Amino acid sequence: ASLGLAWFALERFELLAGLVLALACAGNAGLAQAAERRFVPPKEARTAVLFACGVFFFSVVNGSDATVENVLPGFVVFAALCFLNCGFLACWEREVDLKQGQSSLATRKEGVNDLLRLGAVVLTLFCLWAKTPFFLGAGCVAALLIGLDFSKVAVEDKRALADLALLAPWPFIVP
Repeated sequence: ASLGLAWFALERFELLAGLVLALACAGNAGLAQAAERRFVPPKEARTAVLFACGVFFFSVVNGSDATVENVLPGFVVFAALCFLNCGFLACWEREVDLKQGQSSLATRKEGVNDLLRLGAVVLTLFCLWAKTPFFLGAGCVAALLIGLDFSKVAVEDKRALADLALLAPWPFIVP
């Protein structure tokens, strides 16, 4: 049904770009099978970039002011938020991943949680310095991730709140 609707509703460029994104997702799935090899970037980084590409694709296609100078900083910040989200989730679920034999950033490296906290602080400060509505929203999300990391909330609830937080910057950029 999705493919049929897409075929009739999307422009040719949108279909081709969606196909490229789908192929990138398939490649990511293939890389997940090779996760133990050293040259494979962590799944958290791959997922963050793919998710940000999927979100920003429609912003670029439908935006009237979609130049590299306008889009690239937001893309980088949103990809960083996605990476922090995935990284914190990996840390929160480290024990589960170890039991299931899953490879994640948290199971591959010690001290990742502290680096993620530092990254979230730096991102928060940068976004507050940038002072645009999108970046202020993104900074709030990064700060929320730090708060969730220190909270005693159940892991399942942390996961849901962290994922919902990624929606926060978008109302600030919709005209």
